[in-house]
Amino acid sequence: MDAKTCMKMGGKRNPRTKKCEYRYFIDNSSWFDTHKYDKSLIKKAVKAGGGKNIRESYNYGWSNQPKVVCFNADDSVKREVEKSVEKAVGTPWIIIRKKDW
Repeated sequence: MDAKTCMKMGGKRNPRTKKCEYRYFIDNSSWFDTHKYDKSLIKKAVKAGGGKNIRESYNYGWSNQPKVVCFNADDSVKREVEKSVEKAVGTPWIIIRKKDW
């Protein structure tokens, strides 16, 4: 994918790998109502899965929301990150969304 197409889709082209990378976040979904959203554990799992530029941001950019873990990845790495986080947290009910705020 060329750089223009990648940018139109909300991504950023990695010049080294020539792949389109997007910014994602691990949603603080309803599963975490009864389980702890352990940011340090999730960050380690994201790193183990291949995610880059791992940071915390307020959910949807709103300061009255809890902080969530955000990271950069291309589509293939996103799947590996998802598997890694599911294994670390112990559930398949993990939601990874594109960060669009």
